[in-house]
Amino acid sequence: MVAGRLGELVDPLLLDGDPVGGAELLPLGGGDVVEAGEDTHGWKDRRVTVPSRDQVHRAPKVLLHDHLDGGLRPQTIVDIAGQVGHELPAGDAESLGRWFAEAADSGSLVRYLETFDHTVAVMQTVEALTRVARECVEDLAADGVVYAEVRYAPEQHVSDGLTLDQVVAAVQAGFDAGTEAAGGRIVVRQLLTAMRHQARSREIAELAVAWRDRGVAGFDIAGAEAGYPPTALTPWGNGLRSRPTPARWCGTSRPSTTRSR
Repeated sequence: MVAGRLGELVDPLLLDGDPVGGAELLPLGGGDVVEAGEDTHGWKDRRVTVPSRDQVHRAPKVLLHDHLDGGLRPQTIVDIAGQVGHELPAGDAESLGRWFAEAADSGSLVRYLETFDHTVAVMQTVEALTRVARECVEDLAADGVVYAEVRYAPEQHVSDGLTLDQVVAAVQAGFDAGTEAAGGRIVVRQLLTAMRHQARSREIAELAVAWRDRGVAGFDIAGAEAGYPPTALTPWGNGLRSRPTPARWCGTSRPSTTRSR
C-alpha cells in the first residue's frame, strides 16, 4: 500500500502496482487513497518498492524553509571572495565544499555558524546578491522544487553601504532572472528576517510590507531568544498581522547546509 490519508492524492511517481477496493488511477496518472480496513481499499503494490533517487528528484516539491545565505555554490563563494579580498578556509571550490560539509556535520554549533561568516561576507554588493539569488532559483528548480520561500536577513547585507531596499531589490532581481532561466516552472518568494539582537525588527517588518506585492511573502524573526522575547514585539507585531502580508514568528534560526553544486 502507498501510505496516505483518506482522500489524499498520490503522485504517480510513487505508484507501482494495481488498484484494489475501488481506488482509481486519476486522469493525470496519480492515484487516490481511500480508507483501508478488512476489505482493503487503496493502491496495492505488486512488490514493496522505495522511490528511486531519480523519482524523488523528478517529483514536484514545495520548500517553505530555505536560507539564501545557507545555500551558496562553493565556486560562487570562491569567485566573489577573490573579488572582495575575503579570506576563505580553502582556496578551491572542491576543498571549500568539503570544509562546509564537515563544519555542518561536526556537531559543533560554533563551527556550524562559522560557515555563515563566509557566505554573508560575499553577499554585500548588488551584483553578488543578484548572482546568489539567481543561482539559488536555478538549483532549486534543478531539484524539482516548484514553489519556495527563501529567507534571509537584509540587515546582514549592508556592511558595504547598501540600503535595506537595495538588498531586497537585488535579491528579487536574481529571483526573477532565475525564474526566467527555469522557464517559469518555479515560483520563489522572499521571507525577510529580522535578527532579534539587532533591534531593527519593526524596520524589517515595514520593509516586508513595502515589498509585499513585489516578491516578499512574509516577515520572520530569528536569532537567540534569551533576552529577546517575542512579547517585546507584539504591540506592533499584532498590527502587522492585520495587514495582507503574513507574519512568521520563528523561535530560532535553522540555516540549511551549503549546496555542493
